[in-house]
Amino acid sequence: MSRAAIALSLLLTSLVSSAGGVLWGQHSERKTQQAAQDSKTLQQLTDTLTANVDLAKRSTEASQTLRTATARLQQAQTQNFKDFRHELQSTATDRAGCVFPAGVMRGISAARDRAAAAASHGIVNPMPAATGGSTDDR
Repeated sequence: MSRAAIALSLLLTSLVSSAGGVLWGQHSERKTQQAAQDSKTLQQLTDTLTANVDLAKRSTEASQTLRTATARLQQAQTQNFKDFRHELQSTATDRAGCVFPAGVMRGISAARDRAAAAASHGIVNPMPAATGGSTDDR
């Protein structure tokens, strides 16, 4: 073999090796970028799932608070109705003249205050009592 043939074969071998190295490097870089993108996507999904779990937990707590407040409100309403009935029964003869006992009038005023608070801000976080109106003690 002549020196030119040897040099040419070394040159060709060198070019083929370089091309193979470049292709292998590009493939390796694509794999690295894909792995980084997959890792980023996985982290985003994990964050989203964590946020959803937190929202579900807070929703459950809010629902329980609302159920508790509703149960308390129903108990208070039941007791108020019993008290009103008792007071009205005790003065049934006076109602013919439109005279109501002072306790009933105070109860009605308190019920108005609670209704105003519930209407303005709900039953979980009541607002201050309504103002105005008088409760005549007869």
